[in-house]
Amino acid sequence: MDQQTRLVCKAFFNTSIADVYRSMQGASLVGAYTLLFCSINAIAYIGLEGEDAPEEQNTCAKCNQRVGQTKDSKVFQNWVERWIKKREGGNRNCNPHFLYCVRNCLVHVHGSTESLSASYAGFRLTHDEPKRHWERFESDAKKGYYLNLESLLAEYVAGASDFFQSVKDNPSIETRLKSQLRTDVSKPLDAPHTYRQMHYALDVLDKRHPPDVEQIRRRIHDLLISSGHCTCKYHEIRQIVRLLVRPAYLALSYGRKDVS
Repeated sequence: MDQQTRLVCKAFFNTSIADVYRSMQGASLVGAYTLLFCSINAIAYIGLEGEDAPEEQNTCAKCNQRVGQTKDSKVFQNWVERWIKKREGGNRNCNPHFLYCVRNCLVHVHGSTESLSASYAGFRLTHDEPKRHWERFESDAKKGYYLNLESLLAEYVAGASDFFQSVKDNPSIETRLKSQLRTDVSKPLDAPHTYRQMHYALDVLDKRHPPDVEQIRRRIHDLLISSGHCTCKYHEIRQIVRLLVRPAYLALSYGRKDVS
């Protein structure tokens, strides 16, 4: 990997992944989830290889709408499958299709979507609840899952780090990476030299590779604790989403039924 490619990889971390950390530090936890899913989408398209994500859609006879796997959904799911679920030390409980449905809910409508309700009972987003990450719940004979912010972000950061290490072995991805992040070619690309300069909670990436997911998660948790957000109540967004606020965490729930 040449120096220019290393710089571009650092630029992605600084402009995309570190922004999720900054959002959390500013008490925007739902915003952090949304930025996280957007970042996964961006890196997934950088990693797209050839025709590995053709559209597989048909017209529904009942609603006359296109249903099935779009190219966007397959690109997203393929990256999650390889770099979050099946990477060495990855989370085998991860469900890429479920994550894509949650991504649609947060990024597009900030509420439930047909793609989610067709397959799942809903989703419940928490922070400071690592033991509930990918915990299953059921409603109306359908399953749903809890996601824990620090855990999912740590898995993504580790996967993104591994992905960028692999770029040197794939010239086409390296070329796409450079082209997608150069929005103003008249100015030299600049990025911090260390991960700590991007955000202090990313400093674990300066110390070792491959990164340890649990170490990353603990640093994110420390960030929430030091910022005083693990006990915050988010009354200002109650009109937008259904929330369950408990002393230790915030849970965001979408589905057929409210959290009880």
